[in-house]
Amino acid sequence: MKWLALLTLALVLTCCGPQEIQGSLSALLDLQYNTVQLAYTGGSVDGGVMTNGQVAVRFLQTSGKTQNAVLVVTEDLDGLEVKPGGAVDLTLVPPTGVGQRGVVTRDVANDPRKTFPPLQRGAMKLNATPIPGSGQSVSGAFNVTFELCGDFACGYTAFASFTAQVQ
Repeated sequence: MKWLALLTLALVLTCCGPQEIQGSLSALLDLQYNTVQLAYTGGSVDGGVMTNGQVAVRFLQTSGKTQNAVLVVTEDLDGLEVKPGGAVDLTLVPPTGVGQRGVVTRDVANDPRKTFPPLQRGAMKLNATPIPGSGQSVSGAFNVTFELCGDFACGYTAFASFTAQVQ
């Protein structure tokens, strides 16, 4: 009977403990997180379709009173209409002609690494339309491969499926 209690405890700790962003980037950085927040700003929602604006998915790790953003994946939706379940190619250039639709950053205390190289490949998909300020849960997934170069994280990958709380 004790083994059943131990097995149950192990299962609870496994499913409810920290999660980790997958991919080769985890060999360079601690990518464990406790919560995921999603923000959709500057756009509009019409009939469940996101038009324009920006989506940011923040993978957060809380340590005491400190909340670190171990990874933030941001996508520029300018000029797009995105339906639930529609994937956005993060490598495309937005209508402004500057940069890529996708940007990956981080903000971790005492870690000077804040930015990552441009993307060679990448996509993000949300399974529902986030309504700003609703607090709803939205599931989705992202995957990125950074360009090959001589800088930090070049050629590395990161991916995750997530459920985020809309801010």
